[in-house]
Amino acid sequence: MRMNKAELITSLRLAAKYLPATTATLLNEAATRLDVTSAALSESLEQRNALAAEKRIAELENDEVRQRLANAEHQLHMAELAKYNLRAGRKAQFRKRKVAEKRIAELEGGTLTVPDGFAAIGENIRTQDNRITSDPLFCVFQKREIVVDEDYDCDRIVWVDEDGREATERQRIRLELLHQNFREPPEKWRRVAVKDIEDFVTCCFTEQGCKDYLACNGHNLRQPFIYVKSGFRNAEFIDIRNWLAAITLDMRE
Repeated sequence: MRMNKAELITSLRLAAKYLPATTATLLNEAATRLDVTSAALSESLEQRNALAAEKRIAELENDEVRQRLANAEHQLHMAELAKYNLRAGRKAQFRKRKVAEKRIAELEGGTLTVPDGFAAIGENIRTQDNRITSDPLFCVFQKREIVVDEDYDCDRIVWVDEDGREATERQRIRLELLHQNFREPPEKWRRVAVKDIEDFVTCCFTEQGCKDYLACNGHNLRQPFIYVKSGFRNAEFIDIRNWLAAITLDMRE
């Protein structure tokens, strides 16, 4: 049977009564030292637990303080943001009001300021080749490749490696021979069926507008081209186009 500390000390002192004096003295001394050491160890454990509890309380209090500080900083930031948005909104409303007042003054005075570029657009609308299209809308398209089913509809077969690079013509021929002879190609190559589709980019009132756009951005497009669509029955577009077409150099001046 296993004894606890108090039972062990009591048993040692009791056993010392029935032993010779020298042995009894040693047992009593051992019991005393065990008692003192146990008491000191218990006190040390209690102090350690108390310190750990105090440390944990301090950590919790620090966490609470940090959280409160973070909440206060967030509230301050939101207040500053609200003030900034309010000022920006007021400035935007002021600018809109000024523009509206200017527009009202122009209408009441019978004057209308037309940007320089509008006269050139109007001239092009009146004189350009509309390609036998009613209310033409000139559009820029580019060719874009998509992956399709080879058995359904495709423009060509390409081989691409694991980095997405397309095989050279010589590599393609060798890979196609392997495929046609039912042999496995190298693992890094993948056979893909692709088809070119027409991808809309932008539109302009005039063909010259499309040409100007291609002159500055055509290098970013793949096989771009200009195509004409009709604004038939699009009243909004037709009204703006007719208004532009009516602008002359005299009106601009």
